[in-house]
Order: sequence, then C-alpha cells, then structure tokens
Amino acid sequence: ETQDWYPDDCVDDGQHIQKLPTIYPNGTYAFIDICDWVGINPTKRCDVICPCTVQIALKYHCRKTCSNCPGVPSETPSSTPSTELQLYTDCKDREDVSKVYSDGEVLGLCEWTALNPDDRCKGKCPCGKDFGKLISEICPNTCGTCMTAMPSSIPSTTPTLSPSLSPTVCADNQDCSVVGDVDILVPLCEYAAGDVSGRCDLPYVDGLVKDYCRHTCYICRDMCVDKGSDTEVYVPTSGELISICTWAVQFPSERCQAEWRGDLVSDLCEYTCSKCVVETEQVTKLPSAVPSTTPSLELTHVPSTAPSSEPSSAPTLVPSTKPTVCEDNQNCYAVPDRDRIRKLCDWANRKRCSYSSALYVTKESLPANAGPQVKDLCRKKCKVC
Repeated sequence: ETQDWYPDDCVDDGQHIQKLPTIYPNGTYAFIDICDWVGINPTKRCDVICPCTVQIALKYHCRKTCSNCPGVPSETPSSTPSTELQLYTDCKDREDVSKVYSDGEVLGLCEWTALNPDDRCKGKCPCGKDFGKLISEICPNTCGTCMTAMPSSIPSTTPTLSPSLSPTVCADNQDCSVVGDVDILVPLCEYAAGDVSGRCDLPYVDGLVKDYCRHTCYICRDMCVDKGSDTEVYVPTSGELISICTWAVQFPSERCQAEWRGDLVSDLCEYTCSKCVVETEQVTKLPSAVPSTTPSLELTHVPSTAPSSEPSSAPTLVPSTKPTVCEDNQNCYAVPDRDRIRKLCDWANRKRCSYSSALYVTKESLPANAGPQVKDLCRKKCKVC
C-alpha cells in the first residue's frame, strides 16, 4: 500500500500539516496551507523540511506544486533503502561548536547564524578544530544545506591540537572563542586587540574578555608604550618640534638605533620601535621546601572556626515540593523564516520573545494557560526562568 502522505494522484497533500503563519506588508496576518507557502518560491522551498511532521522534504507533500510526480510508487518496496530520505532525517546542527559573543549575549554558533542566515551561512569558522570550515557545513539545518553537508569520507589531515605540557601562564586562552562582528566571526582576542582599552573590560561568558585574553589585554605583562613620547626634537627641514617617537616612526630601522642624550631611541619609543618583550611568568613545578613565615594576604579557602556573634537575618529557604520546571513548550509550532521552516522556540531570539504568540500559533493550538507573548511558550529560550 502507498503511504497516506504520498497519494497516487499528482496532487498536493499537505492539509494534515499545521498551517504556517504569514504576516503581510500591511500588518495583517493569516495562517496558510503549507503547500501555498511552498508555491510562493518553489525553487527553494520544495526541498525544505518541516520540523513538525515526518522528516522529509516538502516536495513529497506538495507534489503538484513542486512538479514532483514521477508516477505512482512501486507496490514492491526496494531492497535498498533510500539514501535521500536518510540524509534529511539525520540533518542536525552540531552542538559541539564555539559560542559567539554578540550584542552583550553569548549565543550558540548556529543560534547566532539563524539571526541572519543569508549572510552568515557563507562565513567560515576562524579558529579551533573547525578552522576554515563553512558555517553552512556546521549548521546544515539552520542554513538549509542538509543535502550538501555530508561528512567527508577522507579524514582531516590536520592533527588534533594537544595542550602544551609546559603551558605559559602569560597567554591568551587557546579555546576557540569568537565574537560576532556584524556578520563576520572574529577570534575573541583579535577582537579585543582592536580596542584594548574599550573591549577588554566587556563581559564575556562567566567573566570579562580580559580573563580570556590575558596576554592581549596586558594582564600579565607591562603595557607596551612609548615612554619617551613627551620628548621633543627639532626638525630643521620643517622648523618644528615634534615627539621623538613621531620622528622615529618615519624611518624606524635607522632612527630607532640612534642615540638621544645617552639613551637609544628604541628605549624611549618601545612601541614605535617594536621592542616590547613579553615577560612570561615562571611557574615552579615543586612546592617550596621551607614554608613562608609570612601569612598570605589572600583569603583562605577554609572557613573561620569562630562563629558569627549574630544570627543571619535572612530566613532559611525551604525548597519547594513542586519546583517550577524551566522548559520550553513541548508542542511543535512551525514558523517560516525566509525560505525555511523552524520550530517556534528555535526561531525565537531576544527581540522575538516579546512578539505576540497569536501571530505565530493558531488559537486552537495555544495552550489554555499560555500568556500572550512568545516568551510564555519559550520560557527557557527566552530566559524567563
């Protein structure tokens, strides 16, 4: 027998799939049949997968719209399973990838990509084990590239990067941390280097950028500056007094080696003359044989044996017997995103969380106790709890 979703006649059969929300330019909205949505741009949409139904391309549901009528399926099933449907079924974004710092938030790479897939899917990973790999290969579901993101049959020739056995303390974090600079991914410490004074103190994950970029942000080394920049020299050709470092930068290979009142110009203009030396901290491998007689100025990790003389004014918190579960609504609500379809809570972001849920979920599908906004359905994604 033929399956219910694959009719014998050349007709569309998408009525059993939930309707898709559509917002028109004049601000009105409606819910349309999925094959009507496909028909707006069949070239791109016929190969799209709806996440809320059987995981196959919409061209198998909308056969007439997609001109996908090769004939009635064989009554005898093939002994060889179809590879095409398997590719669609296994199409998932990878989760073991870098986080992206963007607009004060830390997002998953594919989550960041989904905010502007047309531009961002074309980019490449700038660091780590996926260096040089197209984002569309890492996030095939988000980028709609499930048929092209097959793993290579030839293993990578790039060796696995192992941590150093003798790490240098004064160094940037070697993990691949990236920043979304408009639609381009930039390694975190390269981003910090572009404006050390303004970016090193920005929050990042569970700390600040400078916690991850200790070398770049001069946490463990002296700031490289021109200490003699206030020293002025007379330039006969122009009749002006200018900074000696401004004078040196014009011909640094010669002038940095010149002397000025007993000092080398390179000692006065370390930054201009590229003379900064990174002084790494030396870590001893063995503890000192003789303990220090001076107590540490840092706080100890062991609590004081002397109890507080006054009881705490804060009451003891008793855990709830029915704790609130912080999860997104488990119902699958499909939302069109340009020429793709995504689950509502995958589509939601900081801005969309405040949208009216009635624009994207039919009245009969909304839970009885749901609030009026998308964030009431996507509590975890929208960080309500």
